[in-house]
Amino acid sequence: MTAGRKIRAGLFVSLDGAVKSPEKWGMPYTTGEAAEAVTRLSDDADSALPGRSTYEMWGSFFPDVTSEQAPTADWLNAAPKYVVSSALTRSVSGRAAA
Repeated sequence: MTAGRKIRAGLFVSLDGAVKSPEKWGMPYTTGEAAEAVTRLSDDADSALPGRSTYEMWGSFFPDVTSEQAPTADWLNAAPKYVVSSALTRSVSGRAAA
């Protein structure tokens, strides 16, 4: 790993602190401005560091999605993914170092 790399956290958090399942409570209210902000998080990123649950969700969703459907799809499908997990036993999608 190259010295001096940065980790950026892009989380969807409700006002009461919920982080789980933002597709259920946040996505219906997402504006174009919010979508652009999420897309900008990956502008100069060269890899992804998702948690195990997010990685498994990506594996079931993003391989069949294009950037027309989800702005970050092409980037997420191409980016190397690094997942730290004691429960993950196989690569779900794309390239992974688990």
